[in-house]
Amino acid sequence: MKYAIHLLSCLLILAFIPLEINANIGVISSLNFEGLQKTNVEYLRSRLLCQPGDSLNKERLEEDIQRLWDLQLFSQIEADLSEQSDGTIITFKVKEKFTYGPIFQLDLSEQNLRLGLGLIDYNLWGNATRAQLQYTYYQRHSYLARIFSPHIQRSKWGAGLELARYATREPTYFGEGNNLVYAVTKWTVGPMLRYELGYQHFLEATGAYLHENYEKDLQRSEHPDLGPQEISFNKLLFKIGHRFSKIRYFYHYQNGWSNALSLEGVYSYSPMEGINQDYFWKISNVSKYFKRHGKGNIAARLRLGISENMSTPFPAFVKDNYINLRGIGDRPERGSAEATFNLEERYTILHNKRLTMQAVAFTDIGTLLPAGQAFSNLADEMDVFAGAGLRLQFPNIFQSVIRLDFGLDVQQPDRHQLLLGFGQFF
Repeated sequence: MKYAIHLLSCLLILAFIPLEINANIGVISSLNFEGLQKTNVEYLRSRLLCQPGDSLNKERLEEDIQRLWDLQLFSQIEADLSEQSDGTIITFKVKEKFTYGPIFQLDLSEQNLRLGLGLIDYNLWGNATRAQLQYTYYQRHSYLARIFSPHIQRSKWGAGLELARYATREPTYFGEGNNLVYAVTKWTVGPMLRYELGYQHFLEATGAYLHENYEKDLQRSEHPDLGPQEISFNKLLFKIGHRFSKIRYFYHYQNGWSNALSLEGVYSYSPMEGINQDYFWKISNVSKYFKRHGKGNIAARLRLGISENMSTPFPAFVKDNYINLRGIGDRPERGSAEATFNLEERYTILHNKRLTMQAVAFTDIGTLLPAGQAFSNLADEMDVFAGAGLRLQFPNIFQSVIRLDFGLDVQQPDRHQLLLGFGQFF
């Protein structure tokens, strides 16, 4: 009887030991990161679905790996699972990109160039805060200081501040065939706020004080006797926006879609009949679509915009080499409504740890509505450009795309441009 009781006790112990060990298998005991040099661990943990104490779920773990890719802060990501007596340890092994350094932007065409120099940090304080100081030359001199933190104290709120001087030369219209060029200078300062409704789903608000000055460029104007020589406006701007993205990133590939809608209102302290009025509004929407297929990546963008259709020499939308239509030139036209469609096929011809190279074929289609005209005239000035290009990218450096494009007007082949720039066109 004594031996029987002892044997029964041993069997009970053996029976309960596996239960005690298995009780924690599949439970996350901790989340760790290897390879971090700058990014804050707690910030990364706040962006993940898997948390200590949760049951290990393969789909949620794969989603967390994708979320780390979507931050675009890393050039390499792996997840290592280690089973321990108290649960599963998840270790993300990452390699950080260089996210800080000098800015050198160059957009070069046969007509003009746009040059940017400055300093930028895409990951200030290790929480994806972006800080930027920049000088830009695009026919005139512009300056920008901006900081934006997407998640203050790891909350759903983001905030920032911008101070800028934007200076360009803009085409204006005082009647058909009476084209003038004004040197436009805009000083602006104001805050930016953002609230995260869900993953990559935001509401945004921007407020700004603007001082605008328009001075006629006599050398570039066809009829220098028309229009005021110099005018200035003081304005208040308020813009609200909704942004949603389902774009997923994997190395240089993109897959998914996004949409950004904004409503902008501007109040002027000094309205002027035929030039501007006390209140002006503008609505813009930008949709993007990406589809990866093997080494290829389809990329598409649709820009739609509408504003108050008053007969003004300073309408809200513009055609430009660097904004919407590759090959059309530097700000040749302005309008009160816009419809632009860009389509690219990006094909990877080289991909290794140090360099990525893509060949690109593209089509750009766009039109503007001349200010004050009926919307039935929107399609009258349709421009169609097509071309090819090349993309070089350094995977270990954030936003390091070098872009070369040649755009040709399908309807008028004598209109064409060779463009050199930094960053994807969209």
